[in-house]
Amino acid sequence: MNTVDCCSNALLAKKQIKDAQTAVCNPSDDSDNHQFITSSAFTNVALAEVETGVMHLAVSSTAGLLKSTVAKHPGLPRSVTIQPSADPFIDGPSRPVSDQQRQLLACYLQLPEEITSKEEFNQRIKFSRWLSEAWVLQHTRAEVLKSVLTADQVSDYRLYLQDLPPAAITAALALDCLKQKLRHLDWTYQNLPARLKTPSFNQFCLQIGALPVNIASDYLQSVQYSTLVATCPDTLKYVPPEHQNYSMCLEAIKNNPRLIEFVNPCATFYPELCSMAVQKLNFLCDSISESVADQLIDQLGITSLYYIPQSLRTYQRCVKAIRQTDLVKQFDYIPRQIFLEHPELANEVFHKQWSSSLLKQLPDSAKTEDFCQRYLDKWPGSISGCPPSLMRAHAEWVERAIRAGATDCSIPESFLTVDLYRRILRISPFNCSVPEKKFQDHPDLLFLAACSGSYSLKKIPAPLKTMDVCCLALEATDPYLKTIEHVPESLRHQLPYDLLLAVAPQYLPQDIRQAMVARGDTSLPLSCRQRGKPILHRHILLEPLEPQPYGELKFSSSIFLKKTLLSSAPFTLRNLAMGHALQQTIEQHCCQQKQRLDQAQLPVLTQPLSGNCTVYGGRALMTNTRTETSRMKFLRSGEPLEDFFREEAVHRFVWNHGLGGSLKSEVPWPVGLKLVPVELMPEDIFAGFRSRLETVALGSRCFYLMYQFTTRNQDYSTLAHQKDLYGNSTRAEQGLINASYDLGVWSSLGAVHTSTIQAYHSFKDNRRELFLCFMFDHGRAFPGALTAWDSEATDESDWGYSGLRDIGDMEFYPGITSYFDAADATAFMPPGFDQRAAFMNAFCENMVAAVLHYARMHRDDSDYHYKDAKGRAKLGAFIDQAIGAFLSGLVGRSVKTAEYFESPEIFQQWLEKTTAETTLWTARQNLNSDCFARSLNENRCYPPEVYPDQKITPYRYQYPEDYTSNGQDNLGNNHGQFGLTLLIRGLYQVAAVLAVELGGGK
Repeated sequence: MNTVDCCSNALLAKKQIKDAQTAVCNPSDDSDNHQFITSSAFTNVALAEVETGVMHLAVSSTAGLLKSTVAKHPGLPRSVTIQPSADPFIDGPSRPVSDQQRQLLACYLQLPEEITSKEEFNQRIKFSRWLSEAWVLQHTRAEVLKSVLTADQVSDYRLYLQDLPPAAITAALALDCLKQKLRHLDWTYQNLPARLKTPSFNQFCLQIGALPVNIASDYLQSVQYSTLVATCPDTLKYVPPEHQNYSMCLEAIKNNPRLIEFVNPCATFYPELCSMAVQKLNFLCDSISESVADQLIDQLGITSLYYIPQSLRTYQRCVKAIRQTDLVKQFDYIPRQIFLEHPELANEVFHKQWSSSLLKQLPDSAKTEDFCQRYLDKWPGSISGCPPSLMRAHAEWVERAIRAGATDCSIPESFLTVDLYRRILRISPFNCSVPEKKFQDHPDLLFLAACSGSYSLKKIPAPLKTMDVCCLALEATDPYLKTIEHVPESLRHQLPYDLLLAVAPQYLPQDIRQAMVARGDTSLPLSCRQRGKPILHRHILLEPLEPQPYGELKFSSSIFLKKTLLSSAPFTLRNLAMGHALQQTIEQHCCQQKQRLDQAQLPVLTQPLSGNCTVYGGRALMTNTRTETSRMKFLRSGEPLEDFFREEAVHRFVWNHGLGGSLKSEVPWPVGLKLVPVELMPEDIFAGFRSRLETVALGSRCFYLMYQFTTRNQDYSTLAHQKDLYGNSTRAEQGLINASYDLGVWSSLGAVHTSTIQAYHSFKDNRRELFLCFMFDHGRAFPGALTAWDSEATDESDWGYSGLRDIGDMEFYPGITSYFDAADATAFMPPGFDQRAAFMNAFCENMVAAVLHYARMHRDDSDYHYKDAKGRAKLGAFIDQAIGAFLSGLVGRSVKTAEYFESPEIFQQWLEKTTAETTLWTARQNLNSDCFARSLNENRCYPPEVYPDQKITPYRYQYPEDYTSNGQDNLGNNHGQFGLTLLIRGLYQVAAVLAVELGGGK
């Protein structure tokens, strides 16, 4: 397609937009009012918008780069002729949308359709966790469900009985589910359709113990009880007491200790079976007698009062049980009446036993100051029941209780100030219920509750559920918590379309959803998107959140970014036409070099490799001359040839097209591919490689395949996480900034670098380093701890003194694939959205990589400390520069990072908090100095200067045990989240604004 065609199509597209908008809608300035657009008009508008934007940028922005097609160095071959592409989704490389993807998209959008085949059902139910199990079941023909559903599928996909159409529930499926005891999914006899409960069906239910006892008597006349119980132990409940015997009951209880409840308590063997159920099977028997209770304590040594029914927990038995054990929480099982009658019991055993609820049990006379002091030292969060007079005298008790997760209900109302509510909402929002009057008088409390993600919208009074509050709550919570159900019905259809698309797409107008499926993308036209810059609420952006092990962070920012990426148009990249040409060049180059290799046309090294070669990286050599450094990179074992050939193709493309003037990093001069005979590789050099090399057999000889290129000096192989020989970091930092800028330039071609540090290479292993992990795995709201961040994770990287290295290691938007191979990438991702998420994940992870290099280089500096303003200011300036450099390279103009935030003031606040958190986690941990490790070990919490309102967990996590792997520091608790939470949320803010910009928004 030539330039004239592009201009003609641009004019046609503009006319289509104008005609469609005039005929269909006249958008209001009120962003909360939505215009309803027919599906055909929606498609026309959306296509026209994308085509116009892409054509304009493809013609104007790429023209300068395409002027020079003559190589500056005549020794290099000319590249292919390049024509600007009008639409990357028509002319350029793309990921075509398959029928299967469209069907899954229709399922995600919950469009009414009928699933008519086993294949369609299996395809949808596979992703039902990310879509809607109930919707899939309700839209599948009953005969299909009858033929395909099994009890295993019901269990694996957690299919509730009530979600299945009654006509689809067969007797065979019902019996299998009853046999597997899927009671947690409501598969019980009582819930089954009445039509199934025939005499023959009931007979089968009897044999598997699923028939209710009150019905079973009608089917027991001709039954052999011993045979029945031997076949299914659960049928012991049907056996009358006079027919029970020891062996029958013994075998049944071994299989299911709960059956002790159906054993005749008057039987002589009952105490023995009861003791076995309690002692060996840890089952609580509610029906044991007093003699059995004494036997359990006296003879069998059962010391946990939990196993003694409450009615039998006398003072004597409680004291006896407590005195012969060191078990904690025994007090929890002592009836309150015993403490009222014997208050001395608490002091008698206080030195041995502790309880999290003792103060609620004790009479006031026993709650002395000394007793409460000792008790709350052990259980700081269990302040409920503490006398108010002591709370007033010891404000520190209330302080510790709040930090330990105490609920507002455990503190007298007179103590609950606005500030206290504010702190509880930050620390444990799940445990808080703010009175309506407090919300009305202090709106910031209301927004804080809505943003927390754990304060259910259900608890907010109906009159206060405004549009803003509902939007914040929906953005901050996982869609699978079904927060949408607590949004007033009158507001659901008025919610912004992009938010509905992310959390409840079924509420979007049906014609818009149909148009999305027809187009194969979730993007909304500009007229239906939210206007203005997307802004992450400052409570979410700026809230310092200590990473908690085994739990998700409060104040999640995932939906905020997801809604933007879902609704955005396909990204319009200013040099995408150049990117298409680069892809063509790479494909041609790889094909040619593969042919040359197969035909033995590559030059062969005839002299042994020089002894003055230096090994660097995992599989490369370099030799120095006066004017340049010659480098040889070898094919790694198992590496695809296409990947190895790509680097030379990219180097030649840069030199052929004058791209060097647009890049700030040094681009090597390509010499070419060569074959190195195995015998010419010196043993000492070969032993220095960390990577195993691939051998190539040609005829009777074996060779190593090598790509040779030259650089100006050794800066290319000097990684930018280290200072120079004089202790100066200027060259390294400039290399990081240059690399950031060039990553932006390459991204403007659609060329995305997805593995710039070692941590980003292992996609098929555990990839918790997906920084947009919520997009790829809806079960995780934040990336996990980064293992060995200052060693193995960054030892081998593409960030050098010379800038970005290994520039051939790239993928192309919209065809990025590596992230979807990750172990954590299990979610269904609608077409189009998946590529936008992948593009932004690369941006986020590369900015994190830049910060990690800086932190590794400076972590031992005297001013690199969370309390040192000077050191933090230097880190802040670097973060600002690195992100700004990437953005400038991407959009083709000088950009300030602050432009992508709500305001310069908010950006500065974020930067100050981010540098404090980053230096806290990445500074060298020395238990003899002020650092997070010492604070954690001594105080069971992180420094309050960085995390002022943090929860004290009952777990005693320690450094280095819980924060290192094989002696190497991890960024985050080994079972928790990535430590740099503020950095990630700031990058989400930038990514959201960038997505709007690249998607044609303003």
